[in-house]
Amino acid sequence: DLRQDTNPTQTAVNLIERHNLRNAVVRVLLQLTPESESRLNENALRDALRRSGAFFVAAIRKDVEQAARARLGASPEGLTNSELLDRFLISQQTPPERRDELLETAEDIFNEAAGGII
Repeated sequence: DLRQDTNPTQTAVNLIERHNLRNAVVRVLLQLTPESESRLNENALRDALRRSGAFFVAAIRKDVEQAARARLGASPEGLTNSELLDRFLISQQTPPERRDELLETAEDIFNEAAGGII
């Protein structure tokens, strides 16, 4: 698991070097974030696997964790500003009481803004 690692290449190389891989068929599974994936040097991993004596590298699979995205539905364009804000607040796990307060205040702002546009 290299998701929180600041130097995922070196950590993975160190793990490879700890194992006797002589004549082994190897499959590497890496858990990464988009940030740690950008810091990963796959060629360095392949070199470390060769140095460790691996017979064949079957795969280096990178499972990249994606940030959770709010589900707006098939047509978010058809939602009102209040509905969009409500879905956003739900996705941010805003407590219901606080969400109601924010939506009420936002509704005043939306109405004021709409009143100024003629």
